[in-house]
Amino acid sequence: MSAQGVEKYFFFTKKNVSTYWKDLAFCLGFTAPDINNIDSKPGDDMSHCMDLLCEWHRRRGNEATIDVLMKALTDAELKNVVDGLKESFPELKEEQKRTEARRRTGYTTYQTAEVGSAKLRSTAVFVYPETGLRRSIKLKDATPKKLKQSLKLPGYPDVLFDMEQDEAIFLDGDDIRSLFPGLMPDKVYEVQVGNVGDTSSK
Repeated sequence: MSAQGVEKYFFFTKKNVSTYWKDLAFCLGFTAPDINNIDSKPGDDMSHCMDLLCEWHRRRGNEATIDVLMKALTDAELKNVVDGLKESFPELKEEQKRTEARRRTGYTTYQTAEVGSAKLRSTAVFVYPETGLRRSIKLKDATPKKLKQSLKLPGYPDVLFDMEQDEAIFLDGDDIRSLFPGLMPDKVYEVQVGNVGDTSSK
């Protein structure tokens, strides 16, 4: 569901989150200074919650989707708000079913459009848990440099976590153009940011 439509859910969200807006803010990736800045503005908790949602939408743009918002609400232990959204907006139930189906198969919407293609067989999904951003990337391009660019990471990753096998995969080398060994196509890997530096020649 596009970010253009996420704003229609803001009024319901702010009305029901209310005093717990700071918990939601943390789960949306806001820092303590960010939250204090919003808290210092005039208005009550519902007003601050709306300020939070609007600022999140402004920062994330197309990445500010209802799926991301509902996950953040769930992480903030505000499942009752998620349930309320689904009851008040029936289209969210169908969207959630489609999203859960994609997650069970390990594919993003982008990947699903490429099922059966040669490109799909040589790609995997890489997820940055801090933002929830997911990207389908060719295995031959799965370097710290490429992952940092694609996932908008704050640093270069040096560890991937195989979510299916529950094991860590460490970078084969200390260069941002090095590859992660043993990656398999059509799998989901969680990206962890480390201190990899560019030691290769420019």
